[in-house]
Amino acid sequence: MSPTFPDEDIVVAVDSLKAARSSIKSSIYKHWGKVTARDLFSRRYKICPDAFDLVYWDCMGKVMCDFPKTFQDWVTRHISDFNGCNRYLSRFTPTENVCPSCGRDNEDTAHVTRCPDPTRTTLYNDDVSHLKSWLISNHTPQELADLISNYLLHRGSRLMSSLTHSTSPFYELASTQDQLGFDNLIVGRLPRPLIQVMTPILAKLNRRGQSPDLWARKLSLELLLFTHKQWTYRNTVKHYTPSEGKTVAEHNHIDLQ
Repeated sequence: MSPTFPDEDIVVAVDSLKAARSSIKSSIYKHWGKVTARDLFSRRYKICPDAFDLVYWDCMGKVMCDFPKTFQDWVTRHISDFNGCNRYLSRFTPTENVCPSCGRDNEDTAHVTRCPDPTRTTLYNDDVSHLKSWLISNHTPQELADLISNYLLHRGSRLMSSLTHSTSPFYELASTQDQLGFDNLIVGRLPRPLIQVMTPILAKLNRRGQSPDLWARKLSLELLLFTHKQWTYRNTVKHYTPSEGKTVAEHNHIDLQ
């Protein structure tokens, strides 16, 4: 069928696709945002251009709207690497560039979900268990829930494809996730094949409110909350002053002397 109709004197196309008559402005903004984001994430080594379309972007705008403004601001800072880690603060203020929990040099954004501090690791593992329970209770196949939780437990040290086998129905999904990397998943950027896997499973339920988009939206929200818990605990260690006007990290440093 021709994309044009009789008496259409002007047709606006965005990225070779006809823009909707009622939302030409929205179509142009969406296209501009996609082009800008692809370039930005490439320059900041977040997502290579070839992998950009492997992310299920459809739900991300709705996920952000589910959060209050202050949380939206944190997400923006976190994914932009301007979230208050000591690596970035040390550029502008006399801040020691070490992790307040484990003492490792060069505390950057990636370290937030990789800190080996025992207490933070326990919190991290508990939250992985919670996320696995969420996946299972929201109709995710057991094998897939195991794969995702196992991948999260390795904190980016293993490829997802190395945690399954080539004959698994989820191997293609795992290979796609490997192209995106751990740090994208942990901020709610889901691989598109994950939604493709869940679509027929949710369709069989034939229940209202069980659409693939809503499932993806809820999972992205859970992942962002997951990462934010690590950030919140990190800040508790850094800023909490139980006595003598010193933080927990400062007291620990004195005890080691």
